Amino acid sequence: MAIIKTKFDRGVEGATNIVDTGTEGTKVASGTTAQRGSTQGQLRFNTTTGLAEYYTGTAFKSIDSPPTVTSINPTTASASGVTITVTGTGFSTVGTTQVKIIGTSGTELTGTSVSVSNDTTLTFVTPSLTVAEEDWDIKIINPSGLSATLEDALDAGAAPVFATSAGSLGSLQQGVTDFSGLSSAVATDADGQTVTHTISAGSLPSGMTLNSNGTFAGTSPTSQGTSTFTVSATDGLNVSTRQFTITIQAPQYMTATGGTITNDGDYKIHTFTSSSNFVVSELGANATYGNKVEYLVVAGGGGGGTDHGGGGGAGGYRHNSAYDMTVTAQSYAVVIGAYGGPNTQGGASSAFGISSAGGGKGGSGGAGFAGGSGGGGNSYPNSNSGGAGNTPSTNPSQGNNGGSGQTGSPNYGAGGGGGAGAVGGGGSSSGFGGAGGNGSSNDIHGSSRIYSAGGGGHAHNSKDGAGGSAPAGGHALSASAGSSGRNVANNYGAGSGGQQNNASQGAVIVRYKYQ
Repeated sequence: MAIIKTKFDRGVEGATNIVDTGTEGTKVASGTTAQRGSTQGQLRFNTTTGLAEYYTGTAFKSIDSPPTVTSINPTTASASGVTITVTGTGFSTVGTTQVKIIGTSGTELTGTSVSVSNDTTLTFVTPSLTVAEEDWDIKIINPSGLSATLEDALDAGAAPVFATSAGSLGSLQQGVTDFSGLSSAVATDADGQTVTHTISAGSLPSGMTLNSNGTFAGTSPTSQGTSTFTVSATDGLNVSTRQFTITIQAPQYMTATGGTITNDGDYKIHTFTSSSNFVVSELGANATYGNKVEYLVVAGGGGGGTDHGGGGGAGGYRHNSAYDMTVTAQSYAVVIGAYGGPNTQGGASSAFGISSAGGGKGGSGGAGFAGGSGGGGNSYPNSNSGGAGNTPSTNPSQGNNGGSGQTGSPNYGAGGGGGAGAVGGGGSSSGFGGAGGNGSSNDIHGSSRIYSAGGGGHAHNSKDGAGGSAPAGGHALSASAGSSGRNVANNYGAGSGGQQNNASQGAVIVRYKYQ
């Protein structure tokens, strides 16, 4: 092998700084970065960087060709920590390769965990990228400082998207916990990321809160008005905002308390069997039902007469099926009439200024007494008329007259008490007591029931009168007491049988639409 001497040899045989092998190339000095010299013009191979370099007198410059970048995979990083594979040429497996992710505004982020597999493939891990800066450029910087950039290469995924346009989410009634009628304030993320929702401006109606999943909780306030607020939705990286409103309005239907409350479909029923108060706390905005109630006011039934006495008259019966009673937000006194004992008038019931008179007591040695429905007349020792019903007079009528008692020898029968649906039956000289007048059927409670039936009259030596609206029979054997209007179910306002103590108390029932 020929040894070529140069001016650097200074005449020394075997110089090794430059050796020319003829076909393999010219070998220059090599060593690590730490072994660099300090003479200007030095040319060497850096085993640390894997590149040839020269010294300018102030710095070493690497001799390299720039890399190229042709593609990346995947092209979307909707969250931090996504591993991206970069394909190209001229990647260096020696030294430190850098990856920069550059946004549209020039924001520059650094990829981590860079790993160069060979001169055509490397990988890196993404930091958090925002949609606002997409599409992101990918810049590969070789250890020599030479670089290549693939523009608009990486998408940051999708920002959360709201399902509902800005503006009103709808209206709620006061004091409700069901928000299903509102439009959605929920945003979703096309990349499948979990979206967290918060109120970032304004405020919800008092008493309401926003769950992190975008649904509402709590109770709407009792005050009316419109609240404006902004919902921020984030997938942990990207944020979307939208302004909404919710309006709190008066309820469509009234709210009230008092008595025993039951439901019948869309209606509430308050049943009062003792004196109390019906309290309207909130009126509704609905024009037909918002402040209207249906009522049934039934008075206590009259007591039966003694001494061959007539049947007790039914308690007065007053009802408005047309929902023509207007109420206001206040407390209404409800009075329940007591039932009448022997020879005692039934007690009056009242509500909303509507009063039903107690049933007239049956005659005892004389005529029956007037009342909501009249008591039956006595039959011994003389025939006696029944008491007048609908006393005091109301329109429509609150009751009917009692039947007359009829004397005879040796048999006689007292008259039956009047009922809400019919007059009391007359007694007969053959010894039959008059039947009580039928009550009136009403479904205000949700099912059809009979109220205010009259009591049957007493008979002498034959059969007593049946209570009003009683099933077939209902008569007792001779010298027995008359049957009561209680023989029917739900017997509020029933008159007592003659010579009995079985009248029924009154009741007030209030019904209104609540939903």
